[in-house]
Order: sequence, then C-alpha cells, then structure tokens
Amino acid sequence: MLFDHHQCPLYLLPQKENFEMGVDASIMSEVWPFLLGIYELNSCEEERESLRTQGRKLVRSNTGESKSNGDSDTFTQGMDSAESEEVVSARESLSSEEINSDTRLIDPNISKHCLSYKFQIDASLVATYGCIGTAIMARNGSKFPPQEQETQPGKEHIMNPTPQFMNPSYKPAGKLQGKVALVTGGDSGIGRAVCYLFVKEGATVAFTFLKGQEDKDADDTLRILFENKTNDAKDPIAIGADLGYDQNCQKVVEQVVENYGRIDILVNNAAEQHKTNSSLDELTEDRVDRVFRTNIFSQFFLCRHALKNMKEGGCIINTTSVNAYSGNPTVLDYTSTKGAIVSFTRGLALQLVQKGIRVNGVAPGPVYTPIQPASMDAGYVSELGSEAPMGRAAQPYEIAPSFVFLASDDSSYYTGQVLHPNGEMIVNA
Repeated sequence: MLFDHHQCPLYLLPQKENFEMGVDASIMSEVWPFLLGIYELNSCEEERESLRTQGRKLVRSNTGESKSNGDSDTFTQGMDSAESEEVVSARESLSSEEINSDTRLIDPNISKHCLSYKFQIDASLVATYGCIGTAIMARNGSKFPPQEQETQPGKEHIMNPTPQFMNPSYKPAGKLQGKVALVTGGDSGIGRAVCYLFVKEGATVAFTFLKGQEDKDADDTLRILFENKTNDAKDPIAIGADLGYDQNCQKVVEQVVENYGRIDILVNNAAEQHKTNSSLDELTEDRVDRVFRTNIFSQFFLCRHALKNMKEGGCIINTTSVNAYSGNPTVLDYTSTKGAIVSFTRGLALQLVQKGIRVNGVAPGPVYTPIQPASMDAGYVSELGSEAPMGRAAQPYEIAPSFVFLASDDSSYYTGQVLHPNGEMIVNA
C-alpha cells in the first residue's frame, strides 16, 4: 500500500494545487482524498482558511518565491530556535535517495519544493497538518506531544493533535440503514468515531454529552453528523445530561423516543477515570461513587429505560476496557467498573436472549482520546500505547468498526461476547 494510515511522512501542503507539485498523478489520486478528508472534517472554516494561508506561505518560502510583507517562514513558526534549527537542518540535509526510499510518494527531484523530512509520525498528526511544528516530538521517539488537561471531562478540541475519528478509506455499505441509535459520550473520542460510522452506515443518531463541559466538542460532532448522514436518515441530535442519575437517563431516552419513535441500538460508552498512585487511601467515597455512577450505574439506568422502546432485533453495546482483563492499579476504580461492565454484559445478554435482543461489549486497549490527558500526566500521554505489542495506541477510528459490526446483522449470532481491539494484548477471555 502506498499510503500507510498509521505511520506516514510529512509533506503536508494544505492546498491540492500546491501538494500536486512533483507528485505522480496516479499516487496523487490516492493520497490527496485521504489528506483532504481529514483536513476538512477536523477543522472549522476559520481553521481551514488559516491552513490555506499557511500553505501559500510555505510554498513561497520553500520554492524561493518572495514573501509578502510581514510573512514569516511558517514551516518553523511556533518552534523555539533549537527546534527550528533542527527541523530545517533535517529537511535540508535529507538526500533525494532518502526522500524517495522513505516516502515513495515524493519525486526525488523536487526535494527542495516539498515539506518532507525524515521524521516518521503517527497519522494523527496529519489531521492538523498545517500545524507541523507538533512533529518535532517524533524526533525523540514520543508517540504524542506531552499534554495534560486540568479539568474533567477531557476536551477533544484542545488536544494536540486532535484524535482521528474517521478513516477516509472506509466504505459504508448501508449496514445500519433505517436504524435509530443512541450513543452516550458521543461528543468525542471513541463515541465520536462510532457516531460518525453509524451515520455513514445509514443510521439516525442521537448522542449524549456533559452539558456545560463538553459543548464545543458536541457542536463539532453534531456538525460532522449533519454533513455525513444519509438522505433518508433523520437529523441527529445532541443531548446534554449527567448520566450518573436515573432520572437523567430516563429523560435522555424519552427525548430520543420523542424525536425518533424508538431505539434500535444503544451504545453505553460514557466514562470517566482518575489517576491514583496505587493506594486505596486516595479512593474516597465520593470519588468511587462518582466513577461508578458514570461508568456502570448509567448503563443499568439507560438499559432499563431503553428496553421499553426496543423491539426484537435491537442490540446493546457496552464499552468496557482491556483493564477489565489485565488489571490496572493506577486507575483502580475505573478498572473495577470496566470489570463490572463485562459481567453486566454477559448477564444481561442471557436475560434478553429470548426477546431477540443482543448484548455485547467492546474492550479497547490504549486509545488516543480526551480521557487520557484529562486523567494522566503528560509523560504518560506522550508514550501512550508503548506497552501494546503493536507499540502504539489506537486512534478512535480503529475501534469504531467493532461497534458497527456488533450493531449490524453481520453479528446476528453474537450475544454476551466482547470484542478486543487492543493491539494484540492477550487477555485469554
């Protein structure tokens, strides 16, 4: 495959006519839709225009054209002097042979006209490829730039780079045509990726978010769903609610049913976690109560209310975690809820099998989502996924297809089961 979605070089010109310079036309047709798809879907109009402007400046600075007054070399804008010198030096010293062998995308004769350099980085950086200064973190082997967020829940729009929720090579096949889905925690991370694939597959989607905390992410997700829904699907809705309380869950279900008449697919995905230092003394009653309310109580509440509006053929999908199988002392309360979700999934599946309603789960491994910088320190985030045999964390779009499979008729003989997209971490379950 000419373009690896997981590890790719930076050439990163935000305009098609600029990027085409020196690139073989047959390759161009494959690569550009991938870049453009991520670029358009991960940026608001203001950001897109900013990146276009930056692209024009970059072309001038790298082709020897004169800059307009006040233009700076935005290739290194935002870097400190040491970073700037390092990147520029690496770019200029890279030989034609290295460019050709490393990328197989860039004509070696136009090395001075490209923004290619030797750092190989996660494709997540392509999502904001106008802001290439973030690539410097790849120089020392980090998986992601070190980052933390001081408040819960985490916010996707302030992550650097933003997680990838879509895979442009994904080919929808109408697997969820005519279905109505409710996805909790759908504003960001895995939830956003699931919502996106569900609408691509023809479903009408409602999702929840924590009002007053996740409004920006929710607005972004709602826009994405509107732009990608099929013609026969109804308009998506976003519902702000704290799902840790039964009455709130009831209101969410009532709002979905009021808008769409029923629920065919329930995805219990909302969760929170907090880091501990491997001591039970840190787990106060209030915190344990809070984590259990968000992560597992909400699933009991939502299932109870949703089932009153779910017919034979419906399905429930619960997000658990590899931590339920491997254990994790640094997020003990979170890990405990994920173990409870596995048992809840299996027991509820047995309870509902005679009603023709399937219940399954997904247990992701390390995934680059807002829950990470909101609960872990910067060093942990920068090395996220290093413990997985694949040596990296997943992007949300790599987890979402498991939910499509379990929501569709392709999994008609699956119930009480858990899928494990975890980077080849053996769980023996």
